[in-house]
Amino acid sequence: MEQIKNMLTGLSAKCYRTNAPPGSKPPYTVYDRDGANDFVAGGRHVEKAAEGTIDLYTANPDDPLKDQIESGLDDLAGMTTINWYLNSVQDETEAGSPSSGYTGLIHFEWVFQIGG
Repeated sequence: MEQIKNMLTGLSAKCYRTNAPPGSKPPYTVYDRDGANDFVAGGRHVEKAAEGTIDLYTANPDDPLKDQIESGLDDLAGMTTINWYLNSVQDETEAGSPSSGYTGLIHFEWVFQIGG
């Protein structure tokens, strides 16, 4: 996870683990581990892989940070065992109240797996 954190903080100071503080101004990124995808053989976890997400919240659908995150993930792939993909692009509504309406934020979500 340290590699993900270092890559993201190298792109923007507005990078948070788990959640952004209330009132954070976009664009900002959030990342965290949310599971594992280990290789199991003979009942043992012989290769471990952390799985997680990176989320970019922005008001700009063409935010250059999107491409920078993807380039950063590609660069990490050259130094470590990492797989990633863009999982979704969402138009956000206000948290906790879907009927509250569109916030104007676009949410890009990447899923990654990184070897341990």
